Amino acid sequence: MIIDNKKIGESAVDYLSYAFIRVINVLTHFAKNDTGVCVDGEIEVYSGAAMTKESLYSEIQVQIKGTLKKPSGSGSVKYRVNVTDLEKYLMSYDGVLYFVVFMDKSLNLRQIYYKQYLPYDIREALRRSKAEGQVTLTERFYPLPDDPLQLRRLCMEFVSDQRKQKGIDEACFLMPGELESSEIKFEKIELSKTFYSDEFPISLKPFETGAYLYGTAQGGKRYVLERIGSLEMIQSTSSHTLKAGDYECEAVANVGEDRDGRFLTVGGISIRLGETGTIKFVERGGFRNRLRDARLFRGFARSGELFFDGALLGRVGSLNNTDLDDLDNRIGACEKFVSLMDLLGVVPDWDPSELSRKDFSQIGRLGEGLMDGKHLSISGHSENLIVFNCDIAGSRVKVLGRLDDDGLYEIFDLTSPDLTFAVCRGENGELDTDNPMPTLYSLASEDFGLLANISSTKLEKALERCPVAIGNADTVNNALLEMLVAYDKEAVCEKELLSCCDITSKALYNLEPNSGVYKINRAQTLFRMRKLDEDWKCQLREIAASTDSKEIRASSFILLGQRELATTCLDSLDELERKRFMTWPIYNLLERYSY
Repeated sequence: MIIDNKKIGESAVDYLSYAFIRVINVLTHFAKNDTGVCVDGEIEVYSGAAMTKESLYSEIQVQIKGTLKKPSGSGSVKYRVNVTDLEKYLMSYDGVLYFVVFMDKSLNLRQIYYKQYLPYDIREALRRSKAEGQVTLTERFYPLPDDPLQLRRLCMEFVSDQRKQKGIDEACFLMPGELESSEIKFEKIELSKTFYSDEFPISLKPFETGAYLYGTAQGGKRYVLERIGSLEMIQSTSSHTLKAGDYECEAVANVGEDRDGRFLTVGGISIRLGETGTIKFVERGGFRNRLRDARLFRGFARSGELFFDGALLGRVGSLNNTDLDDLDNRIGACEKFVSLMDLLGVVPDWDPSELSRKDFSQIGRLGEGLMDGKHLSISGHSENLIVFNCDIAGSRVKVLGRLDDDGLYEIFDLTSPDLTFAVCRGENGELDTDNPMPTLYSLASEDFGLLANISSTKLEKALERCPVAIGNADTVNNALLEMLVAYDKEAVCEKELLSCCDITSKALYNLEPNSGVYKINRAQTLFRMRKLDEDWKCQLREIAASTDSKEIRASSFILLGQRELATTCLDSLDELERKRFMTWPIYNLLERYSY
């Protein structure tokens, strides 16, 4: 039996009207027999349940298509849309909601699909049509929610986004990929969504209808940057206090929701929230994270309770298939590694899954020498004092060995605040024991770049014993420059390294506040820390105006962001002077950093 298209259209209107009947703040006015040229009616949206003139929020124009074709797939479907219709949606209506109602041959409803055509979406579609020269476009439509609250959210947000995009000049729509080549600086980026009072703050529900990302530039001009479709997962990551049994720790937790429901993850611990909650534990990450996770999981397994920022998150009777003896053994093994790392002050959390046999051998030797107190044999060496590298997982631990009477070496951490070093002076190589320094200052940029156990706390303790003085200031300043070079090359422990630069540059500046060199080095350290304030900029202007040194003047201009003046100063140097300047870390700021 062939069904007339009018009958198909009427049935489509009826099904769509019924879909919105339970939405308390909307009224549908869909035409059955006399549809318009481009649209088939409108949805009146009210600010509340009372439908009065005063509470009328807006009207949404709609396009309704009915079809007896079977939708392909269980998710979205593809449907052909006329390009001319899209152009009219933009020029005449500032957007429409487009519905496709799929029915079987008996006009029974299969599924309603929809697509939002707001100005941004229409421009994106038209851009593709112009490139391909098509009369129609194949567009992707999504299942219409059957939850009245979701439909209410769809209508309210459609109107809100329509108002934000209405009347905006076409140039203000940045398509994905265009932002990289644009020089627009945004003062605010916003993603506005509607949340209902009973919804979980980290929920997928609000994003089922999609969202738009807006950027506001100077002068309040708004740009539509991108449309975000339906999300597979949303989560919030933040630090919290977790407690299970007698174990408590600070940890970064991920709280969110995916298609399987709500979840909480901490390292290798994964908890599914809901009526049928599940708990899983796998060893993941570095030694410190593994030890924390294992202790927390053991506390949970024993007590059956987990507290989140002091509040009880959940309680279980027992955790099945949990071998506590095996867990205790793994914790004990992990504790040995963490104890060594803490003794050395290792910053990276070495991940055992990424360590080679050689790495484990190096760690084992360090443990024997530093924790067990064993004196070690080092083949091929018989010097009284040697410094050697333990390279582990792309990082380095510097170790000092002192020969004993048995030809074995007693091992020391070279960066320990208990050790000092002195430079040689004169042709006879006499040590300058009057000006000892922290051993950290004996290293070069390569070591600073790889050092795993650099510590600002250890450096501060070392400087309490051996302060920076006139006699060792030049050596300390050279070490500072080596540290800055390593920092600019993305050192393994760049945060700690920059903290050591901060301590060192401050000590030199306090020693000789009138030194132009120490001022520049203090300023370039603050620049990297993003703490070069207006007071320091005033000092740099004074230095540039008063100094006789072209290098210091060029450095001042670099730090002030005055590239042309800095370049002019550098051009006035002779070739050797310029080449030398280009090896200094201050030159990196001119070459690599944006102002």
